[in-house]
Amino acid sequence: MVETVASGPGESVFGFLSEGSRKSVYGHEVSISTTGDSHVYERTDSSGNVVNRTLLAPGVRVMVAPYPPFLLPLHGRLNCLYMRLRSPVVVPPGDHFRVEVGIPFDIAVIASSKGRHTLIDYFPPGGVTPKMAVYGSNVEGMLCRFWREEWEGPAANTRLTVVNNADVQATVSRVVIPRRGLSMFYNPVNGDIAASPIRMSVRDIDSADVWAEEPEPGEGFIEVPLVERDRRLFEALGPLVPSRISMIWGI
Repeated sequence: MVETVASGPGESVFGFLSEGSRKSVYGHEVSISTTGDSHVYERTDSSGNVVNRTLLAPGVRVMVAPYPPFLLPLHGRLNCLYMRLRSPVVVPPGDHFRVEVGIPFDIAVIASSKGRHTLIDYFPPGGVTPKMAVYGSNVEGMLCRFWREEWEGPAANTRLTVVNNADVQATVSRVVIPRRGLSMFYNPVNGDIAASPIRMSVRDIDSADVWAEEPEPGEGFIEVPLVERDRRLFEALGPLVPSRISMIWGI
């Protein structure tokens, strides 16, 4: 079951932009206008400066959507989300525990036509460039998008299931989530956001395996499509972009 979090009352900021429309999206103005035979997508910042302008041929639709948190700060370079939990989770040996956690997302502007989806713009919903951190050693560790659950800012509510397969009591204070398999969904009516549930299988006191479970979005939710660049990256690199993370440097 996918868990959801409301983005606030009123009209959703997510969904397709219609011709002539203008939306305020987390401090940015996005719009679609017409010039000659083409459409124009524009984004302006809080000072009114145009920071992105893209021409679109007829038949191309533009969607504004929450996207898995790997577009920023280095697009295409980060394959994991390193998250510090707000409160440690203690699970007895042989038992399991479910907890709600908040994970970040990026805002993606996607141009779609004939079943293909191209990323034409992206920006952080909080207005602040996200941070990175290394999980593990400086030599062998993994460079990840970094997030502390107690940080203020927009986040999707996701269920984390910790299964303790060890013969010792497990204390979990952090989780590293793989890029592949993490999906986002949105409700265009009320703005609710849904993300894939996360599963953590503890092997011993210091290690665990983590992966995204198959989501089951609720009624009215739309899955955010994988953009072409990411789809091709996954196909080309295969296991180099893992769907399962082995946490061997502590949990």
